Amino acid sequence: MEDWKIKGWELPGFDNKEDDIQFKYKLTLEFNTLEQKKEWIELANNNGVKIAKGLNWGRGEETEHRCDLIPRIKRYKQRDFYYTATFHNTCEGERLSVIKTIDNNVNLFADAAENLIRELLTKSTRLISAPARRHKVNNFTTRVCTMLANRLDVIYDSEAVKMNSSDRFRPDFYVDIPISQERIIIYDDIVTTGKTIMELHRLFEGKEIYVIVGIENDRPIKSV
Repeated sequence: MEDWKIKGWELPGFDNKEDDIQFKYKLTLEFNTLEQKKEWIELANNNGVKIAKGLNWGRGEETEHRCDLIPRIKRYKQRDFYYTATFHNTCEGERLSVIKTIDNNVNLFADAAENLIRELLTKSTRLISAPARRHKVNNFTTRVCTMLANRLDVIYDSEAVKMNSSDRFRPDFYVDIPISQERIIIYDDIVTTGKTIMELHRLFEGKEIYVIVGIENDRPIKSV
């Protein structure tokens, strides 16, 4: 770290064993621009340093991730399942934190997901979302799912899944009501680490599961 001329701190409990060395230091880096962030990621990769990237939206107008809100339907693999994204993290566009404060975007996200869900309504189906961790009264995901449920006449209950832990990187959810439907559609507004959709998918193993997300935030694409 001294070679990089950045400050960090050593985590306790390590004996300088070879197996431990990759977990020995913890750093928090802040960037003024996305270009600067990309330079540091490239530097880390070139030096064999494992880093956690894409775990936050950045801070401030310059570094926060954005989306141009142009629908681009793409399918991605998340470990042992696939999910479909309707929008993507782009270099240009509105900041993600702002997108969820604009009322009309609820309708926009519902529009983007509606036809995908409509094609799945050939069996007994239930729409599922993660429990709200913040903004429980005006939660963006809940508002999108409620609109979709009304449009498509599909069962949705925002209280179907509850949480034991709201840790963003280690969420712990549980199903609070009986779920009889054989087909489950999981919806999340923004996916960055994928931890939320993985935990939701785990809850409904054994059923026919489809995962749809609003914005794919871990695989940025160029604005067109």
